[in-house]
Amino acid sequence: MTVRVVTDSSTDLPRSLVEALGVTVVPLTVNFGAERLRDGVDIDHETFYQRLESSEVFPNTSQITPAEFSEAYSSVDPGSDIVSIHAAAELSGTINSARQAARASDVARRIEVVDGRSTSMALGHVVMRAARLAASGAPLEAVVDEANRQTARAAVWFTVDTLEFLARGGRIGRAKHLLGTMLRIKPLLTVRNGVVEPIAQLRTRAQAADALARLAEERRPLAALSVAYSTEEQAAETLADRLAERGLLPRGEILITRLGPAIGTHVGPGCLSVAVLKAGD
Repeated sequence: MTVRVVTDSSTDLPRSLVEALGVTVVPLTVNFGAERLRDGVDIDHETFYQRLESSEVFPNTSQITPAEFSEAYSSVDPGSDIVSIHAAAELSGTINSARQAARASDVARRIEVVDGRSTSMALGHVVMRAARLAASGAPLEAVVDEANRQTARAAVWFTVDTLEFLARGGRIGRAKHLLGTMLRIKPLLTVRNGVVEPIAQLRTRAQAADALARLAEERRPLAALSVAYSTEEQAAETLADRLAERGLLPRGEILITRLGPAIGTHVGPGCLSVAVLKAGD
């Protein structure tokens, strides 16, 4: 049997790559009060951030239900096995829904669920690697092994304008102690073993961007590199140029993507992020 990869919209993968790789993306739901909007289906990135900055209602996210996963799995060619790769269990209950749907599937194929141990483009790079291997004709076991291997090599770092969004969304992790500190700090954060952890407190956006570049440089050699942003595209372009100038990867191989509603709900406007895959056998 062939293998197809399924993931959720917290990967922040550009639609063009999703389509090119044949990945099925199940959308998370963003809620503005009683209004439920599927990430990337009922609300696009630009509209989301406009509402985030203007709405008096603070949004939250809902995990994907087992029924929604069952529907997504059923939409995949029944002649294919499925590797379903999702955000860390500590960050979202989505992966538990995927596991429930996989166990309940009555289709004569195998469905393996992989915990990506992170989110956003750290997860996105893992999904891309798994999807490319699946497209080459590799069996299910090989694709699962690849996903787990790349998960161990993936890392993501990010800076936010305020910790308010992480705190309200319950995703603040070990950065909770920074709440109440001076408003002008630019916290530098990472996701480690599924938990948001602080790395440093910086004074300016420029210092934070420099720190993101240094962290990526410390992981070289790199197999993949991306820059993601919520509202400031030019800052992402400038950071990508800087990473290329440092010789991490050619500029054309550095992916720039926008953080979607599922992640944007928790990081807010002004977020800038770098994700990498460390090279290895």
